[in-house]
Amino acid sequence: MNLAYRWFCKLSITDKVPDHSTFSKNRHGRLRESEVFRFVFEQVLTRCMEEGLIGGEGFAVDASVVKADASKQKHHEDDDDDWGGGSRAINEYLDAIEADGSSTSPARQVSQADSYTCPNGKQLKRYRRNFKKPRTGITKSNEIKYRASKLDCTTCPMKAQCCPNTEIRKVTRSVHESARDVARAVRKTPAYRRTRRQRKQVEMLFALMKRILKLDRLRLRGLSGAGDEFLLTTTAQNLRRMAKLLGTGPPGNRKMAVA
Repeated sequence: MNLAYRWFCKLSITDKVPDHSTFSKNRHGRLRESEVFRFVFEQVLTRCMEEGLIGGEGFAVDASVVKADASKQKHHEDDDDDWGGGSRAINEYLDAIEADGSSTSPARQVSQADSYTCPNGKQLKRYRRNFKKPRTGITKSNEIKYRASKLDCTTCPMKAQCCPNTEIRKVTRSVHESARDVARAVRKTPAYRRTRRQRKQVEMLFALMKRILKLDRLRLRGLSGAGDEFLLTTTAQNLRRMAKLLGTGPPGNRKMAVA
C-alpha cells in the first residue's frame, strides 16, 4: 500500500510523505471549499459519456440503507434540547434543517368527496354527529376510518355479502392513499416496466458499494462528510468500470488523457 501510494503521488522511495493529519485538514478545508470531489466526479462521468459507456438521457433512482457514523451508547441528552455549540457535524445538521424550512410532521390529506359509497348507494362518513371540540379523525397510524350508519346496514339486503361479521361496514383509508393511487396508475404503464428493469442495475451498484468498497457504514460525520464519501465512492465505481471495459494493459501501454 505504501509503494502504491508513492507511485500514485509520484514520490520516490526516499521522498518524505505528508503527515496523516494533512489529509484531514485539507479535506475539511480547501478540498471541501473548492468542491474538488464534485469536480473529479463530473470529469470521470464526462469521460464515461465520451466513451459511450452511458448515454446521459435519463437516470434511475433507488434507495439503500447505509449506517451513519453514530453510536447508541454515545448520544446527547438535554432536557431543553439546546444543541448549540456542538460539534461541526451537529451544527451542520441543524443548519440544514433550518435552511430546508420543511415541517417535520407529514401533510395530512383526505379524499376530494371525504366519503365512501357502499354497493347499495349508502354513504360511509368519518363522523356521524357533531363534536363540540373539532376532531381530525386521523388515528396515530395516519389512517382515517369511514363508517356506515347502523340503521342503513341493519335494513340493507346486501349485508350478508357486505359485512356479515360486523354490525356496520367500515373502510380504513391512509392519509397517503391519494399518492398510492397515483403510484398504482403509474405501475400499469409501459414506461414503469422499463424503468423497473433499469432500477435493478442501480441495486447492483449498491451491492458493489457495500460488498466490495465496504461502504455499509459511513466513516465521516455530518452532511458534508457523507456527501464526500458518496462522491468518492461513485467516482471509484465509475473508474472501476472504465478500467474493466476500456483498459488494455498498464498505463504505460496506453495514453489516457482526462479532460
